[in-house]
Amino acid sequence: MLSNRFFLSILKYAGEYYQGSHKTFISKKLFDEVQKQVEKIERSRQKGHNFIFAGLATCGECGAAITAEQHIKKYKNCTGQTFIYYRCTKKLKACTQKYISESDTEIQLRKIVGDCGLHDDWSHILKSGYSKPKKKTDWLPRWRKNR
Repeated sequence: MLSNRFFLSILKYAGEYYQGSHKTFISKKLFDEVQKQVEKIERSRQKGHNFIFAGLATCGECGAAITAEQHIKKYKNCTGQTFIYYRCTKKLKACTQKYISESDTEIQLRKIVGDCGLHDDWSHILKSGYSKPKKKTDWLPRWRKNR
């Protein structure tokens, strides 16, 4: 929507652009400024890493985003080993949290997910298999239906 030239009174028809007769919604200057901001947001990451846990959590101490970094340890025999670490960006305020390795992050997340459970009212659904509810409220647990 933010890159739609319709707002500048420019229409696209059959792959070509034409000047429209309707009023413009925003100025050309504002449109160009928005395009620059959209480009910054959509620009691909510098090194193109796709870390498995990136964007999944925020720092428990300061609330800032958790970021990932890749470090490569190079040895004299021309081999190397890759390490991935997660750490607080510390962009909101001072934070004392240190980095954590990807393997330790996975262990912590497995424990958190393993400690989670479903409400007892859902057990009959899991045991019998899921089927589409007959009424809109059939999928709600009993404690929610009575409200």
